Amino acid sequence: MGLGGYIDAVKYWAEVAGVELPSSPAGRKKSAKKTDGEKSEKTDFTTFKPCPAQNIRLPLMFWARTKRWACYERAVVVETLRAIGCEAGRIWGETCIAFPVTESGADGDVVGRMLYRTDGHDFVYKKRSEKTRYDQLSGHGFLIVGRDTEGKIVRGSAALASCEVIVWVEGPTDLLALLLNSPPGYAIATSSNGAAKRGREDNLTAFAGKTVFIIGDADNAGQAGAERAAKSIAADAARVVLVEPLYELTENHGKDVRDWFDDGKTFEALQEVMQRGRVVDASEATPKRLAGEEAASAPDDEDCGCVSNGMQFGEGGFLAATMQEIIDDIRKRTGDWPRNAGGKLFYVDGERVKFIAACSEFWAFIGLKTGRPAKFLRTAGAHTKEEGYSAWRAAATSYDAVELLPHSPPLANHYYATATPESGDGTTLERLLEFFSPETTLDRDLMKAMFATPLWGATGGKRPAFVLTSE
Repeated sequence: MGLGGYIDAVKYWAEVAGVELPSSPAGRKKSAKKTDGEKSEKTDFTTFKPCPAQNIRLPLMFWARTKRWACYERAVVVETLRAIGCEAGRIWGETCIAFPVTESGADGDVVGRMLYRTDGHDFVYKKRSEKTRYDQLSGHGFLIVGRDTEGKIVRGSAALASCEVIVWVEGPTDLLALLLNSPPGYAIATSSNGAAKRGREDNLTAFAGKTVFIIGDADNAGQAGAERAAKSIAADAARVVLVEPLYELTENHGKDVRDWFDDGKTFEALQEVMQRGRVVDASEATPKRLAGEEAASAPDDEDCGCVSNGMQFGEGGFLAATMQEIIDDIRKRTGDWPRNAGGKLFYVDGERVKFIAACSEFWAFIGLKTGRPAKFLRTAGAHTKEEGYSAWRAAATSYDAVELLPHSPPLANHYYATATPESGDGTTLERLLEFFSPETTLDRDLMKAMFATPLWGATGGKRPAFVLTSE
């Protein structure tokens, strides 16, 4: 559609935002006084307000312009978004597109929406930036889409009926990238819970009897979420395959399916990686809730993706973790970091060794490693962050010292924050000695010993002193 001028543009965007414009210039003037009984009304920014169906194309187009979809025109992306049921509208004062989810991924009532800003920027909420937000209506759920035998995009029950293979990815943008590049016969699924949480165990009926491939992002949270998803559906699906990371594993913000296609790689190459994945046996499946068992009997946040001092369940229930459980959780999530050297906690950041001197620095490091802040509730019978910090200092893997240069042989119980160079043939050392023009063979040998001594793995007090003189 074309916009004839400024007035047409204002009317268009007012319609998208659901704002009613005054019908005459006089109506645009603010009233000096309110009429009797008139009450000021506040705009509800927390309710998603969809724009009219005929105006959905432009917001979807704006969002598509912020993405790099390999080998596809934006118009193709927009038509795909419309085919999988995406909406456009406003919430929290922002224009957004919304990916709807149903309880099981099949047909049914929408239980929530995964939201993205159309300008491609993050949501800013309580000083935190989030790429996507979830508008929960009645719970969490799934979005399942695919292509039928004729190549037409279908969703929900139609996608499940036409596909025997389901590929589970971490988010809507991964789903969209895979949908645009996959042939008929594959359904793509994602959960509104993302990588950090697991879906409800009684909502997995859509995966019954299917072959399911689980692809997580190439970071710690993504891989942990993929493993939880695989174990959650192993009892229902005919076959579950946990696919190895598509890229080198990082602590957070790892590459994903979108990057795979943006890097010019093909679906056929992705299939080869998928077939090499690990089959998750039914014996590894997460136990399901028993029939008739109340939801309150299970923890609400069994694994929130962060270090915590316990689990909440039901209404006001809390199961405190023991100190050993907290220590084991930190060790598992951080790879046994930070460590102790001479009574001080330290970690390695690239080529630098950094020391931790305070409780706040310790928990900031834990947050960086896990991608989420630690969750410690102040309640009776539960350990505090201060206690956790003190306990970790006592339990951390300890060394006598940290070394920035290699030794030969290595010093026992010293941490070497440097790579050991490969052995050479000695020619570089000989050229260095020639630079000093030693007068005798004895002088040459003494100079060689001087250069080698700093790298000698001997304890303190055993290294001789050297003095250089000349005539």
